[in-house]
Formats: sequence, structure tokens, C-alpha cells
Amino acid sequence: SFPGWPSRTLEFDGTNWSTGGNYPTAGNSIGFCGKAHNTQMGVGANLNNPTSNIAATYDGTNWTAANPYPVSIAGAWGAGTQTASVWAGGGEGPPGGSAPYPTESREFDGTNFSAGGSMPTARANMRGCGTQTAALMWGSSTAYPSPSFPTATKSQSIEYDGTSWTAGGSLVKDSSGGGGCGTQTAGFMFTPAVSPQTVNCKYDGTAWATDASNATA
Repeated sequence: SFPGWPSRTLEFDGTNWSTGGNYPTAGNSIGFCGKAHNTQMGVGANLNNPTSNIAATYDGTNWTAANPYPVSIAGAWGAGTQTASVWAGGGEGPPGGSAPYPTESREFDGTNFSAGGSMPTARANMRGCGTQTAALMWGSSTAYPSPSFPTATKSQSIEYDGTSWTAGGSLVKDSSGGGGCGTQTAGFMFTPAVSPQTVNCKYDGTAWATDASNATA
């Protein structure tokens, strides 16, 4: 069983953490994109096994519901802004269920979601960075895939040009979850949920390399 997930969010000013507005629903495996705290956007959630199609934007004080994501999903990730983003890599069924991870990606224009390019392989719990027309995403979970799910996706990155996904550089360590920031040609992967969880990596648009490690996982 899962614990009760919180709906609160937190803001960081470079020194201290403070309480932000409450997300519209409590859950985990929510996907996010955006830069400054007042330009964030969230999509989907795992609600103690049922997934959600909720989407919401943040203005620095309040979260406001946006048009819903086309499918209920958890473990998706976004690249871009509140008015121009691409979302990919989430599970469309309950964790532990039979629904496979999707290959589809979706684009958001500030009002509506529409179909984006299909990824080369299905995956979930990726992380990424960049913009809607120059996105970088990497890694995948393999915890509850379909039987034919390719485990090699944990070591892969993919790039998006606004139309198509293509293979990027191979990771120097497997990745699932964790965090990501930067651009398609200067990306940063930190604390992925694959041991050792202290290893961080950077991307120069072609190849991945290890960077300074965290003191603790």
C-alpha cells in the first residue's frame, strides 16, 4: 500500500525553502516542466494506483487547472514552458497493471494538448530538459513493463526537434527518475534513482560525461 501523498508544493529562493500553493490533487509521479517557480506546469499523477489526466499551471502563488491531458498518466515528463511544451514517457495504466508504457508524446500550446512525434521505444519515468522544439530526454523505468519492454532504454537518451524523436548519446550510467535541467546541448542529469544515486552527468549535445558527485544519495 502507498502512504497518503501530499498536495503541498515548496519554493526555493536560492537560500531557503518556503511553502507554495497546493497542487490540485495529492499524488506522486507527477511530471513537471518550466523554469522559474512562477512558470511551472504539472501533468498527471499516481493516485494510489489509479492514474490521473490532471494538468495544472502555477503563477507563483496558485495552481490553476488546465485542459486535461489526453489520457490518464503517471511518470510523464515535460520540456518547455507553460505555453509551449512537449510531454513524453509515462505509464497509462495502474502501476503493476498490464497497460504498457506509451510511445506517444504530446505537445501543449498553452490551451490544448495535441499529438507529437512517436518515440522510438516505449518508456516511462524519463527525465529531460530543453524546449518544445529542442528537447532532450533520457532513461526509463522498467519496474512494470510489458513482457517485451526493452531494458536498454535505461541507458538511452533521445532528442526532439518539434516533429520527430531521434537517438541521442548513450548515457554513461543507467537512469530512471531523478532530476534534469538545462538545454538539448547543455543538459544535466542529477541523482537518478539507479545505483549509485550520487552520480551526476552532463550532456554537450553529442556525448554524456560524468560530473561532480553528490555527497549523499
